[in-house]
Amino acid sequence: MQRDASRVLLEITSIRREHLRQISARDALAEGCPADHQSDPLKWFVDLWDRGLRAREEGRPGPFAQRQQPPEVKKPAKPKDRVLIVTAFRDPMKEMDKLHDLYDTLREARAELGEENVPFHKFAELVKGQVAKLKKDGAPEVAFRVSVKDGKLNLTAKGLKGAK
Repeated sequence: MQRDASRVLLEITSIRREHLRQISARDALAEGCPADHQSDPLKWFVDLWDRGLRAREEGRPGPFAQRQQPPEVKKPAKPKDRVLIVTAFRDPMKEMDKLHDLYDTLREARAELGEENVPFHKFAELVKGQVAKLKKDGAPEVAFRVSVKDGKLNLTAKGLKGAK
């Protein structure tokens, strides 16, 4: 753990090696003997040590194992609401550069949101159909907008009235 993230900083001043059979009742108390075992802390420590060795032999965590917290599952950050591109068409088949720009923006946004891609020919047919429909309703030009709102991708077509 990083030092600035910890609440307690302990400094090790010395290390000494001792035989387990040399532990005293006072040492067992210093190791953290619970209050209900303080009448015989040495017996408690020997039992604790035996449980630890048995657990290690059996391949499971014992009383000396540090408890690891499960890693936090971070939710992907929700994409910010934004408009990615706005472009207008009179005839999308004659304005292929704009159509490709619109498609590329849509494809990149779908990939960012983890959505499946749409083939270009289907996208071109959709745009062509929307332009034809809105022109039939009296709009000489049709604007398309690709945006992200509430984590969802939107493709909006709107007829521009009075466009030249």
